[in-house]
Amino acid sequence: MTAHTPANDETGAAGAAGAAGVDGAPADASGSAGGSSATTGASGSGAPAATGGGSNTAAGTVSTGAPFSAVGPSAPGGTGAATGTAAGTVSTGAAFGALASSAPGGTGAANATAAGTVSTGAALGAVGPSATGGPGSATGTAAGALSTGAAFSALGPSATGGTGGATGTAAGTVSTGGGSSITADAFGGGTGVGPGGRAGSRAALKGVVLTGRAGLAAGIGSVVVAATSGLLHVPGLLCVAAFEAVLGAGIALDLAQCGRPQDLEFDRQGDTTARLGTQVRVSMFIRNTGRKPLTGVLRDAWPPSAGNGVYAPAVPPIGDHSASPEPGRGIGDVPLHTPLEPRHAIDLAPGAAQRIDTVLTPSRRGDRRPDLVTVRSIGPLGLAGRQVSREVPWRVRVLPPFHSRKHLPSRLLQLRETDGRSPVLVRGQGSEFDSLREYVMGDDVRSIDWRATARRNDVVVRTWRPERDRHVVIVLDTSRTSAGRVGDEPKLDSAMDAALLLTAVATRAGDRVDLLAYDDDLRASVTGALPGRTLAVFSDTMATLEPALVELDGAGLTRHLLGRVRRRSLIVMLTSLDTASINEGLLPELRQLTRKHTVILASVADPRIAELASARGSANAVFAAASAELSLSVRRRTADELSRIGVDVVDAVPLDFAPALADRYLALKAQGRL
Repeated sequence: MTAHTPANDETGAAGAAGAAGVDGAPADASGSAGGSSATTGASGSGAPAATGGGSNTAAGTVSTGAPFSAVGPSAPGGTGAATGTAAGTVSTGAAFGALASSAPGGTGAANATAAGTVSTGAALGAVGPSATGGPGSATGTAAGALSTGAAFSALGPSATGGTGGATGTAAGTVSTGGGSSITADAFGGGTGVGPGGRAGSRAALKGVVLTGRAGLAAGIGSVVVAATSGLLHVPGLLCVAAFEAVLGAGIALDLAQCGRPQDLEFDRQGDTTARLGTQVRVSMFIRNTGRKPLTGVLRDAWPPSAGNGVYAPAVPPIGDHSASPEPGRGIGDVPLHTPLEPRHAIDLAPGAAQRIDTVLTPSRRGDRRPDLVTVRSIGPLGLAGRQVSREVPWRVRVLPPFHSRKHLPSRLLQLRETDGRSPVLVRGQGSEFDSLREYVMGDDVRSIDWRATARRNDVVVRTWRPERDRHVVIVLDTSRTSAGRVGDEPKLDSAMDAALLLTAVATRAGDRVDLLAYDDDLRASVTGALPGRTLAVFSDTMATLEPALVELDGAGLTRHLLGRVRRRSLIVMLTSLDTASINEGLLPELRQLTRKHTVILASVADPRIAELASARGSANAVFAAASAELSLSVRRRTADELSRIGVDVVDAVPLDFAPALADRYLALKAQGRL
């Protein structure tokens, strides 16, 4: 049994609604609400269908020429085989029209559908999403034509298909000649095997697009239609229909003639690693496997930190013509160059291929992956086209910049002199025996080998060389203190730069170097790397390290080092010389390490504090200098306390930090303390 709203509401009462249908019969029933109303019209939702087989429908013609109209959602379909449908024609020429979503289909085999024509010539029109299809085999569909010539329209997504084999679809014609249109993404089916979407995959986003030329044609056509209707006394609806037919035919021709972006095959090649600040080139090969030529535009989207951009001049301040030629530079706070993501024109005949090169200049360490590749194919008239966005995976790992590489030649020369492989006055220092030679003026008398002297009847001295094949363990502190910025970069980046220089020198000296990254847990570890590959492996591991907002677990770090490093080694801890963290976390644990290992604690100092300590000239400057001097004295006192328990401390500003740490290593090696 079904109840309906009146076929005609001559009073035009605002908010008039259809009455809801009552429950269907137990075996086969339906609940529907439909009809038409004039000024403001709404069709109410159908009542729930009974168990068995049934349908729920809210349909009809609503609000022809009215300011507002809506078709209400249908109620849930019954268990068994059921259909939930909201369909019809809504708001022809109205100010607003909306077709509400259908309710979930019943368990078994069910259809949930929202379809129809909405808001022909209206200001705004929307088709709501269809609801979830029922378990078993179900279909959720939102389809139809909406807002032909309207200013705004939206086609809502269809809901997820039911468990088993399911299809979710959002399709139709949206906003022909309109100013704005939105077509929502379709959902794939559920967990079963069938025509639904693939579980765990990101489907390509497809759609139909209208160009600015179509909008311009719609605007000009509206003026022509209005003038023609007034001058020739032709009914407005007839003029609108004729114009829409012509414009729709042009759009349909474009859609039929343009190439299918779905027929393109993509393949990436190029660089996979790069130092921070250097350029990376990634090439993408595109092949048209379809039967139609494809002309359009391609956008290869990358995150902003990947540096995929060209610089276009922005508008400078009025009256100022001193535009800077360098990207990113401007006058005052006004940038004169704005980064734009490049678009690439493509023109592919059937079977043809094209290569597109993307040049990246990354601005951050870590892995940089592209977003979606969007291809827009435009028809011959330029009114409409097809667009597809899909994933074309790639990864570029951005390594630390290694600014201190410039200090490597001088440190290697110093290493060769210490090792005795360069002609210097002193043969070499260290604790490992090298050879015997005759005594020359200036040699240390403690190096005289008296037994060899007695056999040769000449004074002979022993020469030494620094120990080789020693073990160096570099520990990077990735706790919250490493996130602080000193100068232009975080402390962690300065520590990485120093670690890379030390690694390069130590591996050339024949020592074995391992790496640990630790905060409250082990974040990264590299052990046993081949001497020729150590620097590359360390850079690759450091690339993805980021500071963690946790405190350094000194006790856990010490336990890990004592349990892992059995033989006597040089342990280099790159951390902050912060009094609180040292006294509370590291100082008691460092005493255990210094009993068995040689320990260096290296920290980056803030040059701004030293500048403030020397400032004078005003009361504020004097107060700032006093505060800075107090900070420096506390820092020196902490360093002295570490030195008393046998820890070598390196405390230097970022510019001198990496070479200072390398010099301390070379000094310890020359003294035979490794």
